[in-house]
Amino acid sequence: MVASDGYQEPGEAAWSWVLSHVCEDDGPWLPATVSEDWRHMAPAEDRDSLCAGIGGLAPVLAEIAQHRALSEVEQVLATRIVARLSAKAGVRNGTLVV
Repeated sequence: MVASDGYQEPGEAAWSWVLSHVCEDDGPWLPATVSEDWRHMAPAEDRDSLCAGIGGLAPVLAEIAQHRALSEVEQVLATRIVARLSAKAGVRNGTLVV
């Protein structure tokens, strides 16, 4: 048994939870917090960021793809993330938000 085998099941469960919280409004986004009314929240200003936004799921999807084939839902999400970030890359003002 490989030491990491015990982490696959909880990892997949956590990832499933994340996927269930991806919202759609002019591209995919994640709520800043998850509370009872999270489905009624608007996207945050940093919705596309690597640290707090949907951009952070790109490296996760790439890592998953190194270990197993992406599901159809994951592949569609990856395509939607690329489309959103590509469309926004040309219109950003270049301001770094820290």
